[in-house]
Amino acid sequence: MIKKFFKQTLAPVCGPFLAAGIVKLLGRSLRVELVDPHGLLDPLQVKPYVFAFWHNRLLMMPYLYPHFLPGRKLTVMMSMSRDGQITTGLAKRFGIQAARGSSSREGLKAFMNLARKLKSDGGDVAITPDGPRGPIYSMHTGILQLAEAGGVPITPITCHYENKWELKSWDRFQIPKPFTRCRLVVGEQVHLPAGATEEQLNAAGEKLKAVLGV
Repeated sequence: MIKKFFKQTLAPVCGPFLAAGIVKLLGRSLRVELVDPHGLLDPLQVKPYVFAFWHNRLLMMPYLYPHFLPGRKLTVMMSMSRDGQITTGLAKRFGIQAARGSSSREGLKAFMNLARKLKSDGGDVAITPDGPRGPIYSMHTGILQLAEAGGVPITPITCHYENKWELKSWDRFQIPKPFTRCRLVVGEQVHLPAGATEEQLNAAGEKLKAVLGV
């Protein structure tokens, strides 16, 4: 009974608050270096971004986004799971909205929500191409179709930690150690033509994987 209460009631309420506090403290301790050779991160840019990063780099992104792109709006696709609920709560504490859905549950609804953000609201969106279930570093087609439908290039972004913990989860989730060096790397944008063919989508996916690396 106590375990069920913790998982279903207490964790979704208290988890985001505690997680956000930990992420803020951890983020303030990091020595962050921005590597943006193409000069893509610009808070004053009018057009929206479509960001792509691997699922195991998710932890610090809510902290880093408002740090480098203050004043912009971001919506991230989150799963419908209990973990997704906690992550959604954490993101909200950094001013980031969530479109809840996955390939198996409410995926189309979330996809349409993100497409509307791009076309109407002008806000940025972010997707983990290998989430929420993997396999690790796999390229699901949703982000490619979203970028093609919205007419917005994909901006690959990742972070490399000098020292980190790596969990034994499917994605080998990464947690930077306090005071370590963090390199936030912005890769070359991947463009998709309107009405892209399956061959063009696959080629763009392979290029995106290569730019993101591991």
